[in-house]
Amino acid sequence: MPAPQKPKAVQRTPEQISRDLANERAALEKSFGELREDLTEAVDVTTRKATQVGVYTGIGVAAVAAVGAGVGALVGSAVAVRAVVRRRRGRR
Repeated sequence: MPAPQKPKAVQRTPEQISRDLANERAALEKSFGELREDLTEAVDVTTRKATQVGVYTGIGVAAVAAVGAGVGALVGSAVAVRAVVRRRRGRR
């Protein structure tokens, strides 16, 4: 029985890579906008509830920190991808 063959990597042109990055950037911008809206809403709800109850809860702060960390991770990965693409372009 012959060994299974590995699938070959898809070769993309620099234009295709640039287009894909632009699409990813647009999707990230949209996601960041939605995250900002959700974060603003969560903070507003937490503030309202804390004001109504009169007790400050750490849950809202933890949620805000978690969303902030997620946004930071997304931005960091986008920057890293861009750096890799720039480095690869420089080698050609």
